[in-house]
Amino acid sequence: MLVAELKSQPGGAVRVVDHFRYAMFCLLVLMCFRDGLKEKQIKQIEGVQRQLLLGQWRFNVLNFWPRLSKLVLWKQWKEFYELYECRKQVLMPLIRARLKAKREQLSKVKEDGNDGDGDWIVLYVDTLLDVELPEEKRKLEEDEIVSLSWEFLIAGTDSTSTALQWIMVMQPTLKTGSLDQEDQPAFKLDETEKL
Repeated sequence: MLVAELKSQPGGAVRVVDHFRYAMFCLLVLMCFRDGLKEKQIKQIEGVQRQLLLGQWRFNVLNFWPRLSKLVLWKQWKEFYELYECRKQVLMPLIRARLKAKREQLSKVKEDGNDGDGDWIVLYVDTLLDVELPEEKRKLEEDEIVSLSWEFLIAGTDSTSTALQWIMVMQPTLKTGSLDQEDQPAFKLDETEKL
């Protein structure tokens, strides 16, 4: 996906920050849910993520005096709940599809009588479906799985794409695309500290 995104850019300089972020987001979505998702589904998840992140500063005010803000800022509360419902509507079909596939795999393993280790790739959502809370002696509820999956996508995307950006700054051959300038750093150390 990253290569396709980069090739779609008109000639000249390419702003790789957005491409790194999108590529990492796609990778984490696939690690969380499954391979073979359509790009439309990934874009849908990304769209909800963008809306939530952009609206975050507006929703922070809802943390102060929640009872009062529900009366005074009821439109923001409504928008907040709509976005979270949209997040759930986007992720729940993927979680349910994975749960169904997991059940089918387990029944296939029971029918065949083998352990089936080589056939199944364990994804992040699989681990969440297996978690049992020891104090409460229950499995995670759907809302909890949605929230934990969301945290996985948000935390992994930004931290990893930032690390890739830092690598680009520190590696002159990656930054310039030129192999004949290997001995020359892209920036001096005092210049990178300013970044």
